[in-house]
Amino acid sequence: MSIVTHKQIIPGVELTASLVTYHTATFGKTKISRITFTNTDTVVRTVTVHYVPNAGSADDTNIVCNQFPIGPLKSIAPYFLEGHILENGDFIRMEADVTEKVTVVGSGMEIV
Repeated sequence: MSIVTHKQIIPGVELTASLVTYHTATFGKTKISRITFTNTDTVVRTVTVHYVPNAGSADDTNIVCNQFPIGPLKSIAPYFLEGHILENGDFIRMEADVTEKVTVVGSGMEIV
């Protein structure tokens, strides 16, 4: 029988302008519930997200959103990022078009 724990998988953090790992499924599987981005700038900013398999690297085969635009001073939780399952060792890598202008927070379920 599986044990499911609902938790914040990505604490509020500002994205950088290069790909960084923000969550790794380390205790079994992780099901993504919600990822929310907030653009704190006065111009449109973009984010790119990869769900990368264990021991893999971020590339065109695992990109989930590519340069997704977020309006100035807006928040958005794109529905297409929700419901995905990360197997043990899989991870989330993200970047914004500039550093320290887009904040991300994420929640999910750890399934052991």
